[in-house]
Amino acid sequence: KVGNTWTFSAGNYCFGGNLHVNAGDVWTATGPVTIYIGGELLIDGGATVGNVADPTKMLFVLNQTAKIGSGSLAGEAKFYGMLYGPDAKVTISGEAQIFGAIAAEEVTISGDARLHYDVAVMNDTRVVGEYRRTLLSWREL
Repeated sequence: KVGNTWTFSAGNYCFGGNLHVNAGDVWTATGPVTIYIGGELLIDGGATVGNVADPTKMLFVLNQTAKIGSGSLAGEAKFYGMLYGPDAKVTISGEAQIFGAIAAEEVTISGDARLHYDVAVMNDTRVVGEYRRTLLSWREL
């Protein structure tokens, strides 16, 4: 950690409880990083999470007991990466922006929040293994 910037080296990291990224914090990765979360994920407005140049370098995995609470990505939060939580309810609000992909039970977008799907994440095998994936449809929200 340098100031309010956390730089993760390639590898796996586990947070057994809640993970809160505060306003003004920057979380980035130098290589492929998988972060497992056992509790709630909250990213405040003004925080930046992920690798801006390559969203495939940051993957958040929520286990079955984890959830993403209301306002999980809020304000002007920016998330460059992938979020995998098939049982999670994800809320993106305010002017938050996601660059990458989200796999969740439910995604709610409100305000002027945006989800920008990055086709580069289709080639990531950390969650689904070596299965071939193809984008079949697209729907603007």
